[in-house]
Amino acid sequence: MPEPTPDRRRALAVAAVDAAVHASGAWLDLSVRQAVADAVLDAIDNPPGSTREQLPADLLALLPPRSYLSTACETARLLEGAAIAHPDRATELRAWRDRMHQRCRLSHKFTGRPCACPCHTTTEENPR
Repeated sequence: MPEPTPDRRRALAVAAVDAAVHASGAWLDLSVRQAVADAVLDAIDNPPGSTREQLPADLLALLPPRSYLSTACETARLLEGAAIAHPDRATELRAWRDRMHQRCRLSHKFTGRPCACPCHTTTEENPR
């Protein structure tokens, strides 16, 4: 059986919505029934996680990779910014900043990519 045309497909969806609404004893305006049918068709055509909008792998390979910054180190950077903006609370904010840097996983949980935060540079003072 050939695929129905877009107009025929929409008509079938609206008819299905009409039947479900009628069976429940409810009433909905035609424009609402059409909107429900369109939403259902859109959900079928573009399910969550659909790869339809993703770039092809060959194009992705041409893009430079982004560096990874852990959530802990990103939060630490925000805390440092807050310490600069609020000098009266700088001591407390910087203590939290240091705690966040210590909590960094050092690498991404799923990809293993290392955190790019400069706090992880290996020196004699900082063996991380």
